[in-house]
This record gives sequence, structure tokens and C-alpha cells, in this order.
Amino acid sequence: NQTLKELNAFLPHIDNWAICDSFALALKIFKNNPDEVYNQVKIWLKSDKPYVVRFGVVVCLGYFLDENFTPNVLDLIKNVKSDNYYVNMSIAWFLSVALVKQYESTAMLIENKVFPKFIHNKAIQKAIESFRISSDKKDHLKLLKVKQTKGENL
Repeated sequence: NQTLKELNAFLPHIDNWAICDSFALALKIFKNNPDEVYNQVKIWLKSDKPYVVRFGVVVCLGYFLDENFTPNVLDLIKNVKSDNYYVNMSIAWFLSVALVKQYESTAMLIENKVFPKFIHNKAIQKAIESFRISSDKKDHLKLLKVKQTKGENL
């Protein structure tokens, strides 16, 4: 696919979250080729370049939480390991949107505390701030926050 070829040449040059996110969500052509894009996402999520990884996470958020949803998408995101703030924020953002669109599957991950504390708590915070999640679900999520111990950095 020529689009993916040119995109892969461009991605390593992204150096900020604004370009990364707006670009990832603007590529409506991805809706036409979900299987090909999904296979490419798996590669992006393993990149050593933080904004390539973030791009992959945001593509999952934009294109794989509705009609193309499969629990495998949650597994892909669960397996992303990074110390990069912008990657971890994108994972938290993904999870907060996944809690809106695929609550049951995503809530199980939150309940099982499979993400690092920062991502876990930030995802809950973002979901609680959402107008698209019911009050009873927000109350449940609040109970799942992980307490920070004294002197510990998130």
C-alpha cells in the first residue's frame, strides 16, 4: 500500500503530540483497510521512536474501538511498555475512550490493574472527567484508583 509506505517514511520525523494525534485521526483511508492498518499498528507499537508508538496507540483509539473492535486491540495496548510520558499519556487516553466505547472489556483490565500506576490512574481520571460515562460507572472506576504511597512518584 503506497499510503502506508509514505506514512512509514514520514512517521520517524514527528516530534510532538499535536502533529502525531491530529495526523493519526485524520487518515480516514484507514477505515477502508482495517486489516492492513491493524497489522501495521502492531509494528508501530514496537518502534523505538516514542511518537511512532504514540501514533499507533492513537490509530487504535480512532479506528479500532468501534466497528473494528476486537479484544486483541486491548492486548496490543496492554503490551506497550514505555517510560515516555507522551506514550503513556496516549495509552491513558486510549483507555479512557475504550471505557466509553467498550466498557466491559476495558474495565476488566482496569480492575485487574494490568497497567503501570500512572497510566492506570490517569485513564480513570480521564474517564471520570468524560461526559460520556454514566455516574454509576464513574463511581465504580473511582474505587479502582491505586493509592500513591508516600514519597512515590507516579
